[in-house]
Amino acid sequence: MHIRLQDVWVGYGEQAVLQGIDLHIPTGSLVAVVGPNGAGKSTLFKALVGLLPLWRGGIQVGLQNFDGDVDQRQAKKALSVAYIPQREEVDWRFPVTVLDVVLMGRYRQRRWHQRLQASDREMAWVCLERLGLAELATAAIGELSGGQQQRVFLARALAQEPQVLLMDEPFSGVDISHQEEVLQVLAELQGQGVTILLSTHDLGLVWQRFQQVLLLNRRVIAFGPCQEVMVSGLLQQTFAGQWMILPDGSLMAQPCLNGRGSP
Repeated sequence: MHIRLQDVWVGYGEQAVLQGIDLHIPTGSLVAVVGPNGAGKSTLFKALVGLLPLWRGGIQVGLQNFDGDVDQRQAKKALSVAYIPQREEVDWRFPVTVLDVVLMGRYRQRRWHQRLQASDREMAWVCLERLGLAELATAAIGELSGGQQQRVFLARALAQEPQVLLMDEPFSGVDISHQEEVLQVLAELQGQGVTILLSTHDLGLVWQRFQQVLLLNRRVIAFGPCQEVMVSGLLQQTFAGQWMILPDGSLMAQPCLNGRGSP
């Protein structure tokens, strides 16, 4: 499912965060969204999923169009768009089990008055097994490690059978082995035609594993093949000095100085 944004403006209060965003992401793309703290990465995802109203412009997801005059959140319930927020935005004290969380992804497949069916539970178990989480099905979500929690949310997203998947800093606090498991799942989803946008500060990972990159700093700095976008001039324009070269030669965007995720 393709995504198109035309002159999109979004913000909080009186502050515009995304300004005049024009972008077309083809169906089946795997896109790394890269930018400094405050660049609008999270804001972009929330606008795409309908959690924030548009100030101006329009968004097209597949054949559906949304603009500032439409209740986007209600309209997008008909679409299969899965969103995994940053860990800091989730209340991990909420008393639910791992299986409960994954089953939440099946409610999009049902009308509001319908109960979940046996087939929904079967799908939830398939997703848990796919992410290596079946043994943790009865565990409380708050008892898991950061990496396990991220995989549970990915399992919930898979249970939605999404056509678009949005992941906001999914590798924060995740070790290399679990990161590789997630990347393998994403490759499989891309092969099935799912459109995936993933924000990250790890520029080395972007260079190694992503073919398409969106450089964002309140506006689109560049979008296209990694080899064309991940170049010194565009990175300097995007980060304005907030990036560094690590001893192994890889690039890393500097983390948020205030400890928060980007708007």
